[in-house]
Amino acid sequence: MKLTGIFILLCIGFLTSSAQNAEEFFKQAITKSKQGNYEGAIKDYSKVIELSPENAAAWNNRGQLLFMEGKYKESLPDFNKALALKPGLSDALLNRGAVNSRLGNYAAALEDDNNLIKLIPEKSEVWYNRGTLFLKTKEYDKAIVDLTRAIQIKPGYAEALCNRGMVKAMQNDYKSAIEDYDKAVELKPMYADALLNRGVAKKNILDHRGAIDDFTRVLLLKPGNVSAYFNRGNTRSNNKDYKGAVADFDTALSLQPGLVEALCNRGVANMNMQEYKAALEDFNNAIAIKTDFAKAWYNRGLTHILQNDTTGACSDFHKANDFGEEKAATVIKMYCK
Repeated sequence: MKLTGIFILLCIGFLTSSAQNAEEFFKQAITKSKQGNYEGAIKDYSKVIELSPENAAAWNNRGQLLFMEGKYKESLPDFNKALALKPGLSDALLNRGAVNSRLGNYAAALEDDNNLIKLIPEKSEVWYNRGTLFLKTKEYDKAIVDLTRAIQIKPGYAEALCNRGMVKAMQNDYKSAIEDYDKAVELKPMYADALLNRGVAKKNILDHRGAIDDFTRVLLLKPGNVSAYFNRGNTRSNNKDYKGAVADFDTALSLQPGLVEALCNRGVANMNMQEYKAALEDFNNAIAIKTDFAKAWYNRGLTHILQNDTTGACSDFHKANDFGEEKAATVIKMYCK
């Protein structure tokens, strides 16, 4: 999900006359930020702040660039300072709310978003940000209301459509979610997040072909996307294309070696191809990484059953049961006297 508020840069004048030098640094910072030279722009904004510490715009803009470099905690004091200097600075409120949401400071983010909606209710981004926050806090009905309002204000708001689709998917309303993703992709055909989410929704309604097509499109846009390989592998496995599934899990694991879910699911695909040695190796590796991984214990037990190793299977089924696998009790009754 994307927080659009954080991309607000201010181009306003100075609060003091100190000067020409500060103004030149400000102009340089704007130019450098447009060129993608964030480090240089941050240095120039720091000079502005040194020469003109009452300049709220410089504090806001430096905070935004720090955020864009992934320095979330460092950006927050800059937004706080901008708002201390100018409490009604809506762009700084928008940015601070976005940062707090990213940092998991949801109560603080909500306070900023609520204040923004009072100040500028006509701005689609404020509804989008609060709706996205409600998505994170699993307040889905509230999220739908806010994201719908954002779309009403800005009908071509692809990110709001995508996030509303995510909310609907969390409510298991996959058909309606797909409709939102369709609109988002129509607006932005190269929108990888919407394609990925649509693929997951299609997988959940057993539209295997449609899901695989979406995951493949994601990989054309983002060749190193682990989620796309993982989900395409799951879909291929569900569609009994176990060889294709193993190939996707192999790639996902080459990109993220400790992905235990991929290890476990590759093990299941190998088990279904009667590649029991490879399956056991996958389950062993998954358990070594995550000892309480109930599904890995359960599936290793099934592999032992297929190899007529009831003793090994029952040991694993009991472990799976201890770690909360619901199916384990049934197989224990069947195989473990």
